[in-house]
Amino acid sequence: MYYSKYYEEDNKVKKLSLLLALVILGFSVCCAEAGTSFSLRSGVEFGDTKEEVFAKETTLEGRGEYTLNPFVDDNAYLFRGKIAGYSNAKCIFYFNETDQLVSMNYSFADECSSRDRTNDIYKALYQSLTRKYGNSIGNTGNQVELITGPAFDRMGFYVFIMTDGDPRNCIDYDEWIVDVDNDHVKIDLVSYYWRDSQYDYHYSVDLSYHFYTEAEYQDAINKKHAEREEVDNDL
Repeated sequence: MYYSKYYEEDNKVKKLSLLLALVILGFSVCCAEAGTSFSLRSGVEFGDTKEEVFAKETTLEGRGEYTLNPFVDDNAYLFRGKIAGYSNAKCIFYFNETDQLVSMNYSFADECSSRDRTNDIYKALYQSLTRKYGNSIGNTGNQVELITGPAFDRMGFYVFIMTDGDPRNCIDYDEWIVDVDNDHVKIDLVSYYWRDSQYDYHYSVDLSYHFYTEAEYQDAINKKHAEREEVDNDL
């Protein structure tokens, strides 16, 4: 009887301790997810002006204007340096018409010397993003499929515009949606390759972050739904 009573009391204490721990954990997770800002690198945040970004970003070199397509003004600036442990990386900041930061893209093309090296870089970045933001939603989610950022724009340009590409040139892809207060940040991670006119292979891993207000996010989703319905209604 004594053992049984002692065991029951001890079990109650353990259960209470576990419950308290879960409550504390839940509170800390809740607070972590309830942020009102999304920090990129060097304290840079979406909505920063060019001057604010240039003042904050002191770990990378260069502030040169950047354009992917020479016929389009990207209002973007390219920096180079060590990013995520890779020395030959690029960071591109994209600004809107009022010169506020809306997108950022990392390119690790200069580190991707082979397909195996590309896969290793992708895996390392994927694991880091998973630790930070949880499991990816993959590339088959009907709600966010093809709502993409600069990483996909870059892949599309090199694979389909600069060369006679093929969808199979996309090696891997994962995406995340991070809710920040009432807004959203879309994260795209993609690896791909293309061949130049000399039939030499080039590989790249790109990681981008794009900011949506709630209204912009819903508008993007609605546009994708409308595009699907237009196709579906004709079949």
